[in-house]
Amino acid sequence: MNMGINMRQLQQTEQSQQANWNQRDNSNMQSSMHQTNTSMLSSSQGFASGGQNFKVVIRVRPPLPREKVHGCQFRPIISVGQNNKSVGIMEYLGAEVTERERQKDMDVNPHLCVWQNFTFDYVYDQGDTQEFVYNNTAKSSVLSVLEGYNSTVIAYGQTGTGKTHTMEGFKYNVGDPQRGIIPRSMEEIFKFIQMQSSNNSTFMVRVSYLQIYNEIISDLLKVDRTSLQIREDKKKGVFVEGLSEWAVRSPNEVYSLM
Repeated sequence: MNMGINMRQLQQTEQSQQANWNQRDNSNMQSSMHQTNTSMLSSSQGFASGGQNFKVVIRVRPPLPREKVHGCQFRPIISVGQNNKSVGIMEYLGAEVTERERQKDMDVNPHLCVWQNFTFDYVYDQGDTQEFVYNNTAKSSVLSVLEGYNSTVIAYGQTGTGKTHTMEGFKYNVGDPQRGIIPRSMEEIFKFIQMQSSNNSTFMVRVSYLQIYNEIISDLLKVDRTSLQIREDKKKGVFVEGLSEWAVRSPNEVYSLM
């Protein structure tokens, strides 16, 4: 899914600013046993806010009740480094198929467990909050948009790794601590507008919402618009032809569209 925002401030000269939020299913990290799932966030931004123009971070989610096998001790196969810059993934090299037999085999033959380590800009552990993830990774990208840069935040990973929770959360309520990156970004943008509003400035915010699935682009706000095409124009740059845009005046209006 992609949430795009086009904000324009009209003063003596016209400036346009655009931010895109993308959420797309792709293969990321696979682990077949004792699964503690991970999803990956990538953000690109202007140099003015974050000092970097590209970051890749990992978020590890806790196990779900249905993922815990009755009678077996849950053993995470993912370990987050103390500096939150690296993550280790355990690979079981044995031949046992069932969870109970694998655990017994690992207890007797610990050498069958091999750890592979990977380094990222940041690794979020199971206990990290939605607010911390937004402030530490996504907020700088949103602020870059407000400075006139194009910025993108992409969440990708296996089905069930927590991409929707990270990007959207469960409820679009300003007071809900579980709201994700998209609702918090909306609040940030309209807070900026409120602070900058004056008799000499006018703001217009337009929202688009699309999905890319099996290489097919669909407009989620106009269900009849599918198989849309990506085009490039000298003035517009890269855009999706036929994608609807909706004018919004508050975060609540954005939530009602989603």
